[in-house]
Amino acid sequence: MLAKRGILFLILPCVVVAACPSFESPQNKGKIPQVLTEASGLAASRKHEGVLWVHNDSGDGPFIYAINTNGTLLGTYTIEGAANRDWEDMAIGPDPDAEKDYLYIGDIGGNGGVYGEINIYRVEEPNVIEEPSPVNRTIGPATVIQLHYPDTWYDSETLLVDPLTKDLYVVSKQQYIKAFKRFLPIGGRVFYASYPYTESTMQYKTTISVAICTGGDIASDGSTILIRNYSNA
Repeated sequence: MLAKRGILFLILPCVVVAACPSFESPQNKGKIPQVLTEASGLAASRKHEGVLWVHNDSGDGPFIYAINTNGTLLGTYTIEGAANRDWEDMAIGPDPDAEKDYLYIGDIGGNGGVYGEINIYRVEEPNVIEEPSPVNRTIGPATVIQLHYPDTWYDSETLLVDPLTKDLYVVSKQQYIKAFKRFLPIGGRVFYASYPYTESTMQYKTTISVAICTGGDIASDGSTILIRNYSNA
């Protein structure tokens, strides 16, 4: 599912025998609401069929929005105890109660400068109540998972939650180069924090051959990881 320039696209999986997943062409499903001025993170609800959770990039408040697969706004939810410095991605997964689903919002971007830490906000997925007009609720308070990179600073836009181990993964988009005093598009470095996130410094895992990673997700059964950039997945 991709949101770009106010248009909501649905990418339909195609059943194939090959190990690498294949997808049909995108379908235009409708326009996302105007309140999503710069849709950045997206996660499909596991609690409500046909509901998508979306948030804006930096410049918005600590809000997540529920929309349906046609782009209709169902509700605005303010997350207590959270701040939107530069939210870039969100994921859905278990923890701490295996019977419930939790939303993870990644304040992991590098807009506005270099930061000594990144913040992951975890909150239980709320109920979406069908009403004639969109609801406006406060949820939380959020649990703040504060993490650090092991070496330098990164501008990242990909947050993954392993549905089996509950580990958190962050994939970098750009790396801060001190000699140039700015971020450069040296990306694809994968860092992780093992559940229950008692260590604040993430570990380096690997480097993938995807340049300028802008989002990703893990299948609910843990079988597939999808990572995208500006033009491909």
